Amino acid sequence: MNRPRQSLGPARRGGNPLATLAVLVLVPAAALLGIWRLTAGDGGGGSADVSLPPTTAPGSPPPVAPAPLQTPLLSFRRVPGLIARELNGDAFAQQVGAFAGTLDGTSCLAVEVDGIDVGGHNPDLAVIPASNQKLLTAAAALHILGPDHVFTTEVRATAVAGGVVNGDLYLVGGGDPLLTSPEWDGDIIGYPIPDDATRLDALAEQIVAAGVTQITGGVVGDGSRYDDETYYEEWTNDIRVAEAGPLSGLMANDARTMAGGEWTVSESPARGAAAELTRLLQARGVTVAGEPSNGTAPAEATVVTSITSTPLTGVIAEMLSTSDNNTAELLLKELGVATGAGGSRTAGIAAMTTALQELGIDTAPFVIADGSGLSAANRVTCRAIIQVLRMHSPTDAFGSALPVAGETGTLADDFLDTPMAGVMQAKTGSLSNPPYNDDIPSSKSLSGYVPTGSGTIQFSLILNSPTVNYAEIVNNQPIWLALGDMLATYSSAASAPLGPVGG
Repeated sequence: MNRPRQSLGPARRGGNPLATLAVLVLVPAAALLGIWRLTAGDGGGGSADVSLPPTTAPGSPPPVAPAPLQTPLLSFRRVPGLIARELNGDAFAQQVGAFAGTLDGTSCLAVEVDGIDVGGHNPDLAVIPASNQKLLTAAAALHILGPDHVFTTEVRATAVAGGVVNGDLYLVGGGDPLLTSPEWDGDIIGYPIPDDATRLDALAEQIVAAGVTQITGGVVGDGSRYDDETYYEEWTNDIRVAEAGPLSGLMANDARTMAGGEWTVSESPARGAAAELTRLLQARGVTVAGEPSNGTAPAEATVVTSITSTPLTGVIAEMLSTSDNNTAELLLKELGVATGAGGSRTAGIAAMTTALQELGIDTAPFVIADGSGLSAANRVTCRAIIQVLRMHSPTDAFGSALPVAGETGTLADDFLDTPMAGVMQAKTGSLSNPPYNDDIPSSKSLSGYVPTGSGTIQFSLILNSPTVNYAEIVNNQPIWLALGDMLATYSSAASAPLGPVGG
């Protein structure tokens, strides 16, 4: 949502803000005092003609007078966020300006406190966001699908009698990015599978519980919910498989299949998921005559059983905390399905663009090429990222999903032994764009929140550099550390004696 931009810096400040605040607080306070005096028997002008009937019965104890206020009406305790911003605004804006002055013309920075602009650097410059793209994907998914949306994987068959499936058993994908086998631990993507992942072994047990003991055909994986674009053209060869894909409306274990005790990539994710279900059914005593394959379930096939994912908030938590590219890309295609345009990247991009516009974000400078940020064709602005952050908070489903500096997710090893450890909640991003002698910048991004005792800092830093290679920009931790030191000056600057509040 767009709102008038305000500034904490000196350039747009006028008059004495504390004096203005005093007037705003004291005028209504004076009116309330007059009302209190009236109810106490004094008309406010000392007139003896005004008398009020007693409010207690005869013989009752006399009323106790209200305790005097121990904290002034205009105090840090009563309006901490506002007072803190006034006390620290100019100094913090100077710190932001000093840090911004160290950035080059290809990067952007935006910093706000409680939604009020503090300063930045090229906030409206369209830059390559890397995995900060996932913040926009998450915002669009929450807007279109809703936080309670679930992905449903179905098992269908055309004929079941006496525990025997005559023909094939169809595993119909619902776009669930967290469908996993029990042995899959997520080592390929570098992070453990979340506890609320959708377990393929639980689905196998449901099939057995439904009475199935034999399948005369095979298990057929149906990934037709989404199109057959398994990789995006813009993704370089070092990205494919290693970072994302192959993609499908049905994929288990990030398209990995257990074969000979080792995980292998299945170039047909739907067939790979069918192979995993076949293995799990056979381990439970179900006879499966045919080989796993991929195809489309016939219209007359009926549901034998199904399993649903964790709500969308849990899926987004996994995506943001581990920067899961496959999850982001499946979410993008699901946006296309939800808007009736079909499960394709093109439809998802159109849906995502519309959703962001409905949220009040100017998408005119954007190029949306994927949902994960793996494509170097993506372009967003730091201001747009800040707007998304402003719509949420560190404690809601969106903000609480972000990695915590020095503790969780992709920030677990960053900002250790600094003021940001355990405090900063932010989405990371790193993108290599070889060959490095071409004018395609590498990207390093960090956007999120720093909760303070009196409010919240929102920030977005996206570094693009066409002159250094990926290793140099990724390992350039001094910039991140300098950012953290700058952000820490606000939270440490607010200092005022706090007494008890009375009355």
